[in-house]
Amino acid sequence: MTDHDASSARRRARVGGPDGPRDPRGSAAGRQGSALAVLGALLDRSLAQIADAAADARRYDRETIRAVSDVWDDNTYPLFHAATAGRRGERERRALAALEWMADFGTKRRAWMLEQASTAGHALEDLLPVAKANGPGRDHRGHVMAPVTAMTPESAAGLAADYDLPTVEVRYLLVERAGSTLTGHLRLAAAPTCRVGDGTSPAPAVLHIWLRDVAEVRFDSYDARGAALRTEADGVSIAIGAHGTLRAAAADLYPDDREWHLSASGRRADATTPPRDVDAPHSAPPQRGRLGTNAAIAADILFNAMIEIRGVRHAVPPRPGTAEHGPWCLRVLTRPAPTRFQLRTEAFQGAGRPRDTVDEVGARHFVLHDGALDITNGKEPDHDPR
Repeated sequence: MTDHDASSARRRARVGGPDGPRDPRGSAAGRQGSALAVLGALLDRSLAQIADAAADARRYDRETIRAVSDVWDDNTYPLFHAATAGRRGERERRALAALEWMADFGTKRRAWMLEQASTAGHALEDLLPVAKANGPGRDHRGHVMAPVTAMTPESAAGLAADYDLPTVEVRYLLVERAGSTLTGHLRLAAAPTCRVGDGTSPAPAVLHIWLRDVAEVRFDSYDARGAALRTEADGVSIAIGAHGTLRAAAADLYPDDREWHLSASGRRADATTPPRDVDAPHSAPPQRGRLGTNAAIAADILFNAMIEIRGVRHAVPPRPGTAEHGPWCLRVLTRPAPTRFQLRTEAFQGAGRPRDTVDEVGARHFVLHDGALDITNGKEPDHDPR
């Protein structure tokens, strides 16, 4: 049997034969082996996850809502295209192509699919091709590209060697609730070091650090220069400036750097990363085809709804309706420019009169510890809420 024949045989096996399974509803194994059933179950699980993540403001999970709704940007129409095919075998082939396209988006997307399919009682892994290795790739120029990596002693040391961390500047800091925990996203403008190139000054890079299960945040916007990354027995910590710190259970690192291939880490990766295969087939979206009138209307409604839901990624604290340049509001909080206030979880529970607010200029020093957020204007001595 040739390689092509073997591949075709494996594909036929996954869908149950040239015309698909004879009776996909006849057994548990048949139900688990149906690609179309899995695709539909992933939509059902998506709706359930979005509803759960938005059900309670005290446990609101914006990132889960964004990530799950984003799945259906490229996959809504392939789902309907598969479900409306005339023959069972064609439905299965289209659904399998849609699943493979969906899983090819990345390791996190694939892991989400496997988890949600398992929750719905489907064995998805047997339907998908072997996962691609997660490592550096190459761009259209053939230059090696930086991957997203977990923060470990080795990756932290590599970042410190590639960039001048004592001079980085905080460009963005987000800490938000994700269900029962807090997540964070830190962006640092960084100057590259030790570059081997044409003698020109290297372009600045942006270092992205995503934190999971944030335990503590101490940040002063007037003390936002310099950073140090450390791994500890109970997680990771990032020192910012002279007194700032972020502590979390884990973190991922990614240098957004067009010239990363010239860094020490990039040169090491270049030595072990295969050349870019320009003749290799590129992943392409499944054929959409033409939907019937009713199916097209239903697909459009679902697609547009998911795009609207995905808009939570642009959510910002609301401003007062009467003062364009007035103080911004934290949920129900509305009092201008206090010297200090402490915000606890109770401030978000239930309706009631506004309690406290803070002016954009007045607030620059933030401390999050043991479930309380302490915000000051920097004019008082540092206060430890512990």
